[in-house]
Amino acid sequence: MSSIFKDRRVLVTGGSGLIGGAFVRALLARGAEVRSIHHHRRPACHDVIESLDGDLRDRHFARWCCEDIDFVVHAAGVSGGSLRATLDPIPMYTDSLAIQTNVIEGARLSGVERLLFVSNSSVYPTLDRPLREEDALTGPPENDLGLVKLTGEAQARMAAARGAFELAIIRTANAYGPGDDFGPDSAHVIGGLIGKAVGSDGPVEVWGDGRAIRDFIHVDDIARSGLFLLEHGPTGDPVNVGTGRKTSIAELARLVLEAAGRPRDELRFTGEAPTTTTEKVLDLSVMAERGFRPGIALEDGLAQTFEWLWAQRLVLA
Repeated sequence: MSSIFKDRRVLVTGGSGLIGGAFVRALLARGAEVRSIHHHRRPACHDVIESLDGDLRDRHFARWCCEDIDFVVHAAGVSGGSLRATLDPIPMYTDSLAIQTNVIEGARLSGVERLLFVSNSSVYPTLDRPLREEDALTGPPENDLGLVKLTGEAQARMAAARGAFELAIIRTANAYGPGDDFGPDSAHVIGGLIGKAVGSDGPVEVWGDGRAIRDFIHVDDIARSGLFLLEHGPTGDPVNVGTGRKTSIAELARLVLEAAGRPRDELRFTGEAPTTTTEKVLDLSVMAERGFRPGIALEDGLAQTFEWLWAQRLVLA
């Protein structure tokens, strides 16, 4: 595959995570020399990349990680689902803010050519229509993590505007896929549902009434979109990335049970859930105009995620 990434040195922060891991795989497929940073666990491809164990909250370590690097993909941060964001938001805020500040500054000081900042849909206010990129300026974001991401976008744009590097920014819909977190207290919605579906034989409880609407995008499509923009359109302007498919939590839960080989009647909706937006769908016009469309349907992506899970022989409880 011909690309600008072949034989170039690319730093991926968060390379052992859900989204960062997808970027590592995609970059290796494009012939890049990958350096990945991890803090708790090594990335799956650690034997074929340069894998560094360290804490990006340390600005000296972050600066050192950016030395002799051509491109940076910043996908690191303190992650967690709606429960964690509701009950324990401060570490997610302060640690993620420190990490992105240090990485962006390290890239600036080290003369990196291009940087991709991975943001997400939490930057948007609650609106009753598909969210356009400019809507992030019309009201407060959904939660505190949205404030962090907006700050990181502004930091990266400030550096890019002063010639530090060329910049691409993606705002992703809800991510899922191989490498997801399946823990009951830390997972996002798909990871949490999969964890419940395979971790016990009893009824699968789902927060809420199942009517909330989301767009779920496979991490491999996120990586493809991010590298596409980094290569062809690093304008510095944020671009939405999603599938455009509206999926209710109830429909999603049924699809997860089917993929797990369990009957649908084992679902139980609790009626209680952390406060979140009822419907969140992104306007994908900008990305479509630039010639990119996702390629993995939700049903296929769930099947692939389960195949990965069984291959890892993970035990979920």
